[in-house]
Amino acid sequence: MDLNSMCIFTKVAETKSITSASQMLGISKQTISRKIIQLEESLGVCLIRRTTRNFELTTAGQAYFQYCTCIVQQAEEANAMVKSLQSTPVGEIKVSMPLAFNNNNAMSKLFTNFLKKTPQVKIDIHLSNRRTCLISEGIDMAFRLGPLVDSTMIARGLGVLTFTYVASPEYVEMNGLPDTPNDVINHTIIAMHDCKLLDDFRINEKIGDRVQINDFSLAKQMAMDGFGIAVLPVFMCVDEIREGILTPIQKECFQPTRHLNLVYTQSRHQPAHVRKFINHVVEETRPIPPWEIYVDDVFPSHTMISPHKSVDREPLLMQK
Repeated sequence: MDLNSMCIFTKVAETKSITSASQMLGISKQTISRKIIQLEESLGVCLIRRTTRNFELTTAGQAYFQYCTCIVQQAEEANAMVKSLQSTPVGEIKVSMPLAFNNNNAMSKLFTNFLKKTPQVKIDIHLSNRRTCLISEGIDMAFRLGPLVDSTMIARGLGVLTFTYVASPEYVEMNGLPDTPNDVINHTIIAMHDCKLLDDFRINEKIGDRVQINDFSLAKQMAMDGFGIAVLPVFMCVDEIREGILTPIQKECFQPTRHLNLVYTQSRHQPAHVRKFINHVVEETRPIPPWEIYVDDVFPSHTMISPHKSVDREPLLMQK
């Protein structure tokens, strides 16, 4: 089926003139005549009866014109609908993000504020520390910590995420806190296991990690129970630090940071709802990411890294 030929035939039938159709469509009369002839040959029927003075549709042409009018109108409506999707935010957005943001109010507000402004948009959120494949898993974008691995993706910097080493007052009273990186080997570390986002926060292979976890919530609870020292995002333990339930190590070498990026595939025709959400997230995380506003309260001597500079403060390293 040649939709272009059908459109040309419809316009000729409407105007009852090849000349008028040529002017309206912006193509030559010769091209229109050739397309009509080809259409009639493909159908095996005469659609237009032509003489030097008269122009009229045959019986078959009249019936075909009625169907073509409906088809062309539906095609135009389809084109208009697709174009509107590029300007009006409508549709579903699939997002992947680390488990670290499971109980983060600031991240929750990023989504709820956007959804309130775009009632025709749905968001499907997947929480996982696994690096999902956006294309094969049908995910529109992902929040990812650390450097960008796939160079085919686009990354928008959202600022840093600051971590801290914390322990309960009971643990500190019995064991103290490490003063230098070398002191860490003498402590019980609640380590992150099977979590590539945080593998480099495991301080040294020689440290005997009795527990390995891939969930910050459980690591936090075990630290509160006095088992050992855990590495947590500051936003996750700020209330416990303020209330004295957890004690942080104040030195900056025990406050590693990782840059957070919003990663998505390259596309020249990005849907309006996806493009609008990306812009919303970037705007909401400037000048300071909302999950970082607690850092200065907890660590008065903390040196603020440029929020949107893709630089990570390295975790502490053992001295050889």
